[in-house]
Amino acid sequence: MNSKTQIIQGYLKKDMKCTLDKLCRYLGMSKKTIYRNFANKKDLEFESLIYLCHKINIGITEIQENKLQVQEEFRELSLFWFTTVINSPTYDIFFSKEMMPRKNVTDLPNNSLIAIKDAFRENLRKGIQLKTYHANFNYSVILNFYWS
Repeated sequence: MNSKTQIIQGYLKKDMKCTLDKLCRYLGMSKKTIYRNFANKKDLEFESLIYLCHKINIGITEIQENKLQVQEEFRELSLFWFTTVINSPTYDIFFSKEMMPRKNVTDLPNNSLIAIKDAFRENLRKGIQLKTYHANFNYSVILNFYWS
């Protein structure tokens, strides 16, 4: 793993509000190493957001390619979403209003949100088609639960 990826992964595991000094101590590296890879902390945040969105899109694709039973796929998608974004330090960077205007980054989180919503919608559609899920149930309630 290269130092840039190591820094990004460490940053995503650490509290996004941490200082670069704390991040350096956490990673066991110098600020010089960080500044060799990133112009400043905002650049690190931006690159981390790109990395996170890429990770989300790959994770969704991998779950869908596993050809699981619909209930198991729903559980895996839920677990993935909650552990990768909602219940992790990445939540702050993923939904950061500061990041949205930078370098046309607006589409990155939105595309990841659309991808996960589409994955859940497709799962629910398959479940109804297979008669695993009740056709009369309002599944928009479930989808709204994840994004409200």
